[in-house]
Formats: sequence, C-alpha cells, structure tokens
Amino acid sequence: MITRDATNNVYYTGVGSAGNPYLVRSDGMAVNFTTPVAPFDGKDHPWVVYNETWSQEFQLLGDVSPNFKYTTGFYYATEKGHQSQGPGIFFTVPDGGMFYAGTGPGVDMLSLERRALSAKNDTWAVFGQVSWRPDILERKLEIVPGIRYTRDHRQAVGTNLRGTTYFVTTDPATGVYNLLFSAPNPLAYTNVAGDNTFSKTTPTVSLNYHWKDDLMVYAKVAKGYVTGGFDDQQGTAAGFAKGFDPETITSYELGLKGEFLDRRLRVNGAVFQSEYKNEQKTVVHPGNIWAIENVGTSKYKGMELDVTAMVTQRFRVSASATWLDHTYSRWIDTDPTSPTYGTDISRLRKLVVPKVSYSVNLDYRFPDLGLPGKLDASLNFAHKDSQSTPIDLSNPVSAQYITTPKYDVVNGRIALSQIKVGPRGEGDLTVALWGKNLGDKKYHNFNLTNTSADQVTTWSEPRTYGIDLIYNY
Repeated sequence: MITRDATNNVYYTGVGSAGNPYLVRSDGMAVNFTTPVAPFDGKDHPWVVYNETWSQEFQLLGDVSPNFKYTTGFYYATEKGHQSQGPGIFFTVPDGGMFYAGTGPGVDMLSLERRALSAKNDTWAVFGQVSWRPDILERKLEIVPGIRYTRDHRQAVGTNLRGTTYFVTTDPATGVYNLLFSAPNPLAYTNVAGDNTFSKTTPTVSLNYHWKDDLMVYAKVAKGYVTGGFDDQQGTAAGFAKGFDPETITSYELGLKGEFLDRRLRVNGAVFQSEYKNEQKTVVHPGNIWAIENVGTSKYKGMELDVTAMVTQRFRVSASATWLDHTYSRWIDTDPTSPTYGTDISRLRKLVVPKVSYSVNLDYRFPDLGLPGKLDASLNFAHKDSQSTPIDLSNPVSAQYITTPKYDVVNGRIALSQIKVGPRGEGDLTVALWGKNLGDKKYHNFNLTNTSADQVTTWSEPRTYGIDLIYNY
C-alpha cells in the first residue's frame, strides 16, 4: 500500500473572545512581519504527511495425521515516511491582554512552532502453531500451542523548535507585526537521530475441550508485544533520541462456544484478565508537552458475551455485551520537574473504562413481495459507558474535561439485494438505504484537555443518510 503526499491545514481552537486575553491559533494563518521572525516567514504552512508501506506474509499449512495439524509462516513489513508541521503561530496574546495595561498599541507574545519527523521501520517475524488431539479422553481434548518471534528496527530523525517566544508590537492601521525581541527555547532541537532495535518471543497455548461437535470450552494463555518507537512531541533532544520501549501483555481467558436448540441459538462467552507491563502512555512533560513514555503496569479484567438467536426463519436477534474493569498497579512519574519524579504514583492515576458496553441487532428478511431481489432490514442499538484518558487524581478538576460521557446511538439499514443484472444475468446488484444516529443525538466521541483549552471535544456525526450501490460480478 502506498499513500502519496498529502497536505492539510490544522486550526485547533480559533480566535478566543473579548473576555479571554488569549487568541489561540495553531499552525497556519499567514501573518505579516516588518522584521522576519526566524524560523517563521509569515506565510501559511500546511501540515505535510507522506507514508509508504509494503508487507508480505507467507504461510505453510498442513497435517501430519488426522490428530495433528500445523501452521507456520514468515512475515515482513517495511515502512517509511515523513511529516512536517509549521512553522506557524501556536498562540498569541492580543493587545492589552497581558503586557500592556494602557491605551494604544500593545505588546503581543507569539509562540511559533515547527516540527518535522522522518522515519523508517522494518519488521520481520517467524511464527508457528500446532493443533494436537492426543489419543485420550475420546480425542475431545485439543492442545494448541504457538510461538512467534518478532524483530523490529526503528529509525527516526526529528526536529522540534516549539517554545521560542517572540515579543512584537502591532501596527493598528495595517495589522503588521514588528519584532521587539525573542526568548529562544534552550531545549529546542534540530535533526536529532534515533535508532533502536527491539525483539520479542511471544508464546501462546490454548486447551480446548470439545464436549460435542457444537459445544466447546477452552482455557488460553497468551503473550503479546507492541514495539517501541520515537515521538516527535518530545521536548528534549535526549528524550527524542532515546525513544520509548516496547510494552508487553499477558492475557488469560476462559471461555465457551456453543450452538443449541438445533443450531437456532449460538452463545459465545469468556472471562479474561490482561496485564500490561512497561505500558506506553502519552504523558505531560515540562512546558505542557505531551509525549509517549513507558510508565508502568496496569490490569484489565472483564467478561464478554455474544448471543445470536433465530427467532423465526426470517427474524434474527443478536446481542453482545462487555463488562470491563481497570486498575494501575505501577506508574512511574517521568516528569523531572515533579517532586515525585522517579517514584510510583499509581495511587494518583485512574483510567475510566466503559464498565458496560452493549449492542443489539434486529435483522428481518421480508417474504416474497414480487421484487426483483431479496429485501432485508436491520436495526442496531448501541450503548457505551463513560471513558477517559488517564486522570491525575491530584488535580481532580481535570477529570471532568477528559472524561467522555456515556452515549447511546441507533442505526438502521434496508437493502434490496441479489438483483440479477449484467450480461446473462451473472451479476448481483444491491441497493441499500442506511441511516446513522437516527435519533440525531449530540454526544461526545472523545474529550481531552490541552495547552489552549480546558476541554477539546470530538463530537458525534449528526443524523446521516446514504444510499449504497454494490455490484458483484
């Protein structure tokens, strides 16, 4: 897959208000200067992103006997890309807002930003898994061990010139900025290189017991691995060059899969526990810089249930639900300016996870109405409890800004499918009318806080309708 050069302008917060001394902008909006302000040239600079990836996987599957099957393979992927943001205005303080208390032209403070990152990543892995039914317990026991070895090479070159402050006056007639003096950021860096190699062996084993052909219980233990990398948001050259390390996960699962009532009822359920170590989290650094760090250990516990029932030959009901709990057992403070730097502050950290999430789907196939195809309708109702990014309990006020409230949403679709079209009627056409958020509810998808606003919210899409035309041949 190749993604070509793309550009976009980023405006995070707009222009403030008369009662707010801060006029906040982000990366863009051309500004005139009588004196050039390095590295900003007064022009609008889009955010440029380029990415190119290639991957390939080979698998070999087979069986030695009816009781012993195997899968093995090799995976390789390579990726390269770059992005640049700015130089552009990060924020300004309007005339008279902070540095000038009188009348007439005042002093503005501009913080200009430029970030750039180029990276190259290579990954390869070998893996294997077997399925063995020993000649015991009537061959109802299935033992499925597996193993994977992964090796990642991460390279990056980063620039972060964020933080230099420029003090200017404004010509009230023309709006042109005139530079008075600047205060450079001593931590800014240019073209700093990072180069890391990571590797991990991750085993897994599952014990499956087939009570009968349509009922199985299982117990599974698995290890997982997420590679490390580099973050151009890092506020220091040393922090960028060091990068962040991989995180690992160990999961335990007990479950059941079964079909009942002459296969009219399907039930899948599981209880699980997952422990993350050396966990990667985006944390705040001096100067309100947010960057990825390895902070510690956390544990998720929960249950999952999926049920599908054929109520009639034409009417099907399916439902799924998840119950989830989360705790931090270790969180190391990585902020060198903090009095708790280097210590475990997990008692002061909390993550709100959706305690309950569920969805219900109603599917109905209409009887023959003389139409040229099959007419189906579906209705979906989904609920998700509140969730958050990590909360600092020593600053409880922030919790309300970064917690996304619970929400419900209803979607629907009606489709006429299997319409025979094309040469000799060998093609199938589907015409579908769909609607999302049918109740037109206004809910938050994601909340966060940043340096320019107490709360930044991604809102849901309003009620949306559309038509799909799908042709298969």
